[in-house]
Amino acid sequence: MDFCAGPSLGDADAAPPGEVWAAIDPLVASLASGRGGDEVAGLAGYGVRYVLLAAGTSKSLIPVLDGEPGLRRLASASGEVLWRIAGITSRARLIAGATATPLDVVVAPAGAAWVGIDPYLDQVIATGPVGRELIVGAVAAPGWRATLVGKDGSVQQVLESQVPTGQLGWSQGFTAPAGSGQVVISFDQGQRTLWLWLQFAVLFVLVVLALPSRQRRDPDPDDPDTNVDSAPESNSRIEPGSATQSNVIIR
Repeated sequence: MDFCAGPSLGDADAAPPGEVWAAIDPLVASLASGRGGDEVAGLAGYGVRYVLLAAGTSKSLIPVLDGEPGLRRLASASGEVLWRIAGITSRARLIAGATATPLDVVVAPAGAAWVGIDPYLDQVIATGPVGRELIVGAVAAPGWRATLVGKDGSVQQVLESQVPTGQLGWSQGFTAPAGSGQVVISFDQGQRTLWLWLQFAVLFVLVVLALPSRQRRDPDPDDPDTNVDSAPESNSRIEPGSATQSNVIIR
């Protein structure tokens, strides 16, 4: 059984480590058992939109998933069966009581090779009652930060972090402002950025040390291969009439 959140530009070619799926494994097991719990809502909280039954999988799972509340079969071809998860499947949502409103997260621009997680969300929140929650479809971590910014981009308010209740208790949540305003949610990767710069500096030093060095060697007078004509001329100048070994005759 595969879960699809839709392809995005800049998706990594390598699969994430196995521990990333540890929180989803119990939801998958409950979904395949047909117990009819809140596993569909849990998958929607991760931004999962589709459930795909791969070819070659036991066909006994088809009626189980057909009878699962919140799943609607879309297509069946070449031994594969595709279901759509009903309800809100956004990776960010605004919750006011029993009402959930999907929010648009920042995506990569067309043609971009990669886009970071900063900001994760940058959107105007409408006016609503006190006690609303901003839920991010990502695991809670100290690096998450939500702010209410003004028209000039200045920070007007830092939103308080909180733990969502119910099935979304694993995710990052914030207390939404009562009034309308531009909300920016980002993740501070300062520690990771520092390590990347440190690795770059070490790599630069290693490259410099690996470059061939230029050596200067003085000619050896005892070496027969040394070219005598290439030896530097003496700065001393012989004056006319001066006594040298070539113009002095001893009888």
